[in-house]
Amino acid sequence: MVGLCGEFPSGQLNRLIESDSYAEKVVTDLKQSKLIRTHYKDGLRGYRLTKQAKELLLSQNSCRFQNYLTGNAETNLIRSELPRRLRLHQKAETYLTLSHAGIPFFPDEKHRILNREKKGFSEDSISEELQKLVTKDYSSNISKATCNRAISWLYFSGIIGFCAKITEMDILDFKSASRCYFMDMGLANYYLTRTGTDSRVLAGTLNENYVYINLKKRQDFPPEISFETPAFATYRGGEIDFVAQSLSSSTRYLIEVKAGKGTASTAQKALAQGKADKLLYLKGATKGGIDGKTETLPIYLLEQYKFN
Repeated sequence: MVGLCGEFPSGQLNRLIESDSYAEKVVTDLKQSKLIRTHYKDGLRGYRLTKQAKELLLSQNSCRFQNYLTGNAETNLIRSELPRRLRLHQKAETYLTLSHAGIPFFPDEKHRILNREKKGFSEDSISEELQKLVTKDYSSNISKATCNRAISWLYFSGIIGFCAKITEMDILDFKSASRCYFMDMGLANYYLTRTGTDSRVLAGTLNENYVYINLKKRQDFPPEISFETPAFATYRGGEIDFVAQSLSSSTRYLIEVKAGKGTASTAQKALAQGKADKLLYLKGATKGGIDGKTETLPIYLLEQYKFN
């Protein structure tokens, strides 16, 4: 924990180790072994790793700790300024909260959850899916309520956003919070890259995340498109990346984010059956074009596109 946050606040030790006497013994033993030291300044006390401890962690699990304990990382080259130290202490509190909720926070542990949304959740509820993943791989004592609290924390912190599900392209069958996306592209790229995600999957996931953020902004005041949140849809055994509906004209769009020359058979089928008015392809390598009710657009031009 000290290695992840750079400096662990002494006041949070009771959240890490419940027994005060045992916590004191652990700290004493680590100090005697020259693995941690106490840093006190500006009324703030915390524990930092020694050079010997960093070398030990890197030798045991370099993939997990190299981005925290090498180079110019803030958790490696720790400054004494109060704002910087407070930021490290806040990181520690966040990691502790995730730990108590049973949510994996090491980058090498998170790939199952980060990439699961690309295949879609088997459960209608994010918390149910998360609970199933965590209890399968980590702990059997995690309740749905605990998962809800962890997800709520991520949502209200502005880290993730929710995406609804429209079942069988029936607008009346609208299930909110059926999928989640990062609200920051840099954060999405950082964590997905750290988990060793395949480059093709990474590009596709980031493109889809970018479109989600764009649609979310269009629902802010003054809104351009309908629904409480961006939404994806299912139809006849397949899935459509996003569905959007213009507020000004009620024109309904099926949106597919594709790499290369990929097509979307489910969206084409829904369009042919009159479930929507237009199909919008967003692609990385295309000059764009219009073919009847189907429009193809370079994804980087989405910011300029108008749903009307």
